[in-house]
Amino acid sequence: MSASAISFLFFLGAFFLGSIPSGYLITQAWKGVDVRTVGSGNIGFTNVVRAAGWTPGLLTLLLDFSKGFFPVWLASRWTPNLNLLLCIGAFSLIGHLFTPWLHFKGGKGIATGFGVTTAIFRWYILFPLAIFLLLFLTTRIVSISSLSASLSLLVLMFFLPDFRQQPVAILLVFVMVALIFYRHQENIQRFLKGEERRI
Repeated sequence: MSASAISFLFFLGAFFLGSIPSGYLITQAWKGVDVRTVGSGNIGFTNVVRAAGWTPGLLTLLLDFSKGFFPVWLASRWTPNLNLLLCIGAFSLIGHLFTPWLHFKGGKGIATGFGVTTAIFRWYILFPLAIFLLLFLTTRIVSISSLSASLSLLVLMFFLPDFRQQPVAILLVFVMVALIFYRHQENIQRFLKGEERRI
């Protein structure tokens, strides 16, 4: 099988794995509740906790992380090409954000994006994780803590010798961060009004 065909299969597989609406399925199975009718209407970790409790929420977090991590990790066994790995990760993220199973309205991408970047950046991911924990413990606001952590990874790339001279990789991460910010528009607006929910 040609390299192009294998790449296509990875793109396709990453998209469809990413598109599985974990939070929606778990909440339906656990509580018989459509998580989209609760709280913010989002199918991610925070709203699943509101709809069904911490155990389903943490399971959703783990599965959403895995949807981003495993396609990229598996592809890295086949190729070391950073740009290709980031593209595969982007397909997983897009599948999660715009799942065709829920009328192209999925999650907000934090856990899946974290899975993608963990598979690629390895221990460097500790920096944005520390940013998230610091802000979350200070504000108790998941959305703003997550967005700040996502942005910090993009900034970090300019200081890492392995990544700062790879403009395509930086552009791909920028696109993924921009998509995550796009899906958090309502959270940002609520935060600016002082109305964003806290945990």
